[in-house]
Amino acid sequence: MRLLILGSTGMLGSCLLNEFIKNSNYKIVATYRDIKKLNSLKKNLNYKRVEFVKFNVSNHKNNILKKLLNQNDIIINCLGLIKQKIKNKKDEKNAFLINAKFPKKIN
Repeated sequence: MRLLILGSTGMLGSCLLNEFIKNSNYKIVATYRDIKKLNSLKKNLNYKRVEFVKFNVSNHKNNILKKLLNQNDIIINCLGLIKQKIKNKKDEKNAFLINAKFPKKIN
Protein backbone atom coordinates (compact mmCIF):
# COMPACT_ATOMS: atom_id res chain seq x y z
CA MET A 1 0.00 0.00 0.00
CA ARG A 2 1.43 3.38 -1.03
CA LEU A 3 0.96 6.29 1.35
CA LEU A 4 1.57 9.97 0.54
CA ILE A 5 2.12 12.44 3.36
CA LEU A 6 1.98 16.04 2.16
CA GLY A 7 3.96 18.27 4.51
CA SER A 8 6.05 15.63 6.26
CA THR A 9 8.48 18.05 7.91
CA GLY A 10 5.85 20.02 9.82
CA MET A 11 4.61 19.27 13.32
CA LEU A 12 1.69 17.05 12.31
CA GLY A 13 3.30 15.52 9.23
CA SER A 14 6.46 14.47 11.06
CA CYS A 15 4.41 12.82 13.84
CA LEU A 16 2.39 10.86 11.30
CA LEU A 17 5.51 9.90 9.40
CA ASN A 18 7.07 8.60 12.62
CA GLU A 19 4.03 6.42 13.24
CA PHE A 20 3.52 5.08 9.71
CA ILE A 21 7.20 4.23 9.30
CA LYS A 22 6.78 1.62 12.05
CA ASN A 23 4.39 -0.34 9.81
CA SER A 24 6.17 -2.16 7.01
CA ASN A 25 2.91 -2.54 5.06
CA TYR A 26 3.32 1.00 3.74
CA LYS A 27 5.56 2.32 1.01
CA ILE A 28 5.79 5.95 2.13
CA VAL A 29 6.19 8.99 -0.08
CA ALA A 30 6.66 12.22 1.88
CA THR A 31 6.86 15.79 0.65
CA TYR A 32 9.04 18.53 2.02
CA ARG A 33 9.60 22.20 1.18
CA ASP A 34 12.63 23.13 3.27
CA ILE A 35 15.81 21.02 2.96
CA LYS A 36 16.98 22.14 6.43
CA LYS A 37 13.81 20.79 8.03
CA LEU A 38 14.18 17.58 6.03
CA ASN A 39 17.76 17.08 7.18
CA SER A 40 16.70 17.68 10.78
CA LEU A 41 13.86 15.17 10.40
CA LYS A 42 16.20 12.56 8.93
CA LYS A 43 18.46 12.74 11.98
CA ASN A 44 15.67 11.37 14.16
CA LEU A 45 14.10 8.93 11.70
CA ASN A 46 14.88 5.64 9.99
CA TYR A 47 14.04 7.07 6.59
CA LYS A 48 15.38 4.31 4.34
CA ARG A 49 11.84 3.19 3.48
CA VAL A 50 10.67 6.73 2.68
CA GLU A 51 10.84 8.45 -0.68
CA PHE A 52 11.11 12.21 -0.13
CA VAL A 53 9.84 14.57 -2.84
CA LYS A 54 10.43 18.33 -2.85
CA PHE A 55 7.05 20.07 -3.15
CA ASN A 56 5.91 23.63 -2.52
CA VAL A 57 2.21 24.43 -2.86
CA SER A 58 2.90 28.04 -3.84
CA ASN A 59 5.31 27.02 -6.57
CA HIS A 60 4.29 23.59 -7.79
CA LYS A 61 3.80 22.16 -11.22
CA ASN A 62 0.46 20.44 -11.81
CA ASN A 63 2.14 17.41 -13.37
CA ILE A 64 4.12 16.78 -10.16
CA LEU A 65 0.95 17.01 -8.09
CA LYS A 66 -0.99 14.72 -10.44
CA LYS A 67 1.82 12.18 -10.35
CA LEU A 68 1.92 12.24 -6.55
CA LEU A 69 -1.84 11.87 -6.23
CA ASN A 70 -2.19 9.16 -8.88
CA GLN A 71 0.67 6.96 -7.70
CA ASN A 72 -0.48 6.61 -4.09
CA ASP A 73 -3.36 4.74 -2.49
CA ILE A 74 -3.70 6.93 0.61
CA ILE A 75 -3.13 10.70 0.71
CA ILE A 76 -2.79 12.58 3.99
CA ASN A 77 -2.61 16.36 3.74
CA CYS A 78 -0.62 17.86 6.63
CA LEU A 79 0.12 21.11 4.84
CA GLY A 80 -0.95 24.23 6.64
CA LEU A 81 0.10 27.69 7.64
CA ILE A 82 -0.75 28.63 11.22
CA LYS A 83 -1.74 32.16 12.15
CA GLN A 84 1.38 32.62 14.30
CA LYS A 85 3.43 32.44 11.08
CA ILE A 86 1.34 35.04 9.23
CA LYS A 87 3.20 38.34 9.38
CA ASN A 88 2.05 40.27 6.28
CA LYS A 89 -0.34 40.32 3.30
CA LYS A 90 1.81 37.91 1.30
CA ASP A 91 1.65 35.39 4.16
CA GLU A 92 -2.13 35.87 4.34
CA LYS A 93 -2.41 35.10 0.63
CA ASN A 94 -0.22 32.00 1.03
CA ALA A 95 -2.26 30.88 4.04
CA PHE A 96 -5.46 31.08 2.02
CA LEU A 97 -3.84 29.15 -0.83
CA ILE A 98 -2.41 26.44 1.42
CA ASN A 99 -5.23 26.12 3.95
CA ALA A 100 -8.30 26.63 1.76
CA LYS A 101 -7.66 26.39 -1.99
CA PHE A 102 -5.14 23.53 -2.05
CA PRO A 103 -7.29 20.99 -0.12
CA LYS A 104 -10.13 21.63 -2.57
CA LYS A 105 -7.75 21.16 -5.49
CA ILE A 106 -6.52 17.77 -4.30
CA ASN A 107 -10.04 16.66 -3.51
